[in-house]
Amino acid sequence: MSMLIKDPSSYRNLDACTAHITKQDSKLLDNRDCPLAVHNTDYGWLVYCGSDSDKNVRDGLKWFGFSLAFIELFMYARREGYKWLDLDCDGWVYEELPKFEWEKQ
Repeated sequence: MSMLIKDPSSYRNLDACTAHITKQDSKLLDNRDCPLAVHNTDYGWLVYCGSDSDKNVRDGLKWFGFSLAFIELFMYARREGYKWLDLDCDGWVYEELPKFEWEKQ
C-alpha cells in the first residue's frame, strides 16, 4: 500500500557532543525552572531552539547561569534555522568549539 503525505514537515537538528557544554550547563538543563524547552534523553538533551526573534534570549540565558560556550552554541543553532539542539554524549565533536571535561569541573 502506498501512502501519499501531503505537505510533510521536517525539522533540522544540530547534533553536538555534550563535551561542548559545561557540567554546570547540564545541571541547568535538568533544572525544572530552566527557561528553555528541554527534553531529557538517555544520553543528553534535546533543546528547542525556537523560531522567534527575541533579542533578549542571550541575556536571559546568561542571567540563568549558562556558560558562554552553551549560549554561543544555542544562538548559532537559532541563527542557522535549527529547531532542536541535540546534545548527546556520542554527538558530533566540532574541533572549532571548546570542549569541557566534566570530571575536572
